[in-house]
Amino acid sequence: MAWVDVVRDLTAGTVGGCAGIVAGQPLDTIKVRLQARPDQFKGIVDCASRTVRGEGVRGLFKGIIPPLVGNAPLNALLFAVNGWALRTASSLRGSGDQLSYLDRYLCGCVAGFTSCLVMCPTELILSLIHISEPTRLLSISYAVFC
Repeated sequence: MAWVDVVRDLTAGTVGGCAGIVAGQPLDTIKVRLQARPDQFKGIVDCASRTVRGEGVRGLFKGIIPPLVGNAPLNALLFAVNGWALRTASSLRGSGDQLSYLDRYLCGCVAGFTSCLVMCPTELILSLIHISEPTRLLSISYAVFC
């Protein structure tokens, strides 16, 4: 039964995380470009339209691979650790007792702390890719060391 719960948590975290990345990537790209070059764009609409005009719709999804690669395991880890913490806390409290909001909060804190170990390097690489010039060939060394 425990392995079924772990696989369910890992799958839910992976699928949910990937769906969230795909849905939010265009806005993330626009946000990072506006932050990196505030004088180059008049606003959100200008940034989005110039990106689509210059790079096509694919330009809005530029840099999607690092967050997918980083966030799929991140969300899987987050869901799995949270599920483990909830099951552990529940077994410590006894099978019939409901967990308090504080118990659930603390389980979420454990999961969130664990996910930070994966999240920080991925966000750095993503931000560097977002602000790269469309004509510049990217390599891992450029993304990490530029």
